Amino acid sequence: MLEMLTNLVAIPAIAAGVLALVAGKSSSVRMCRLLLILGVIAGFAGCYAAISDVPAFPPTSSVQKLFYAPILAGAVLILVYYGRGEHLGTEGWLLPIIGAFGGTAWVLERLIPRFDGLEWALAALFSVGLLFAALTTLAQSTTTALSRVAHGAAAMGLGLVLIFGGTATSGFFAIALAVAIGATILAEPIAMRIRLGPALAAAAIVVLGPLAAQALFLTDVSPWALLPLPLCYVSVHLANHLGWHADDTLAGSVVYSVKVAILAFPPAIAAAAISFAMGGGSPY
Repeated sequence: MLEMLTNLVAIPAIAAGVLALVAGKSSSVRMCRLLLILGVIAGFAGCYAAISDVPAFPPTSSVQKLFYAPILAGAVLILVYYGRGEHLGTEGWLLPIIGAFGGTAWVLERLIPRFDGLEWALAALFSVGLLFAALTTLAQSTTTALSRVAHGAAAMGLGLVLIFGGTATSGFFAIALAVAIGATILAEPIAMRIRLGPALAAAAIVVLGPLAAQALFLTDVSPWALLPLPLCYVSVHLANHLGWHADDTLAGSVVYSVKVAILAFPPAIAAAAISFAMGGGSPY
């Protein structure tokens, strides 16, 4: 149990949290973006390595590609986000989407040529959901809180769906991603003042995309269980519509995040409940 908690919570929380704290002390927008992206991906990769070891490169299986796809996409994001400084253009939202879909295609490389009509329909639904998640959160330029809660809820929901659906290892990876995303709250005081929202969303999207695709196409998890997860991102629009705002303090951001979580987590809980009901319950 202690080893599991270390892998799922301590490793991603420390990796992302320490880098978020460093980002919170930095006055450089470029460095803050780099550290947030690096922290989220490092938290996920650290959990993967602790549970399954670092896979050989080049990877040969879809599960091995799950480790490298976010790292390669993250490296590109870091170079672009750091190189462009405060003046992010189209690549600020386009590159994460390309990275998420590119990583997904790489993970599903051997399966895509054999897709039938139903699988192409699922691929279309998946693409719409991923685009909605990306565009909704990448548009949040002034705060990371909305992106953090929406992506964190979706990742946690995906993790529980996978665990209840009988694919515990990938489920652990998704939960570790949720923990890493949550740990970035330690950078929130500075993130409230500079444009860090897209960086956090970008890091989450390039990890979550391949993970969700693997769950949909390469596991026995019911597609019905995954269907509610894009609704986690409706919380972003609802919070804006309700006029909710966070104070420029860590405490204020925590309170704000809790309020948004009330909107974001019900779809994740619904997804987990469907997987629990259809997958035969908890594997433990």
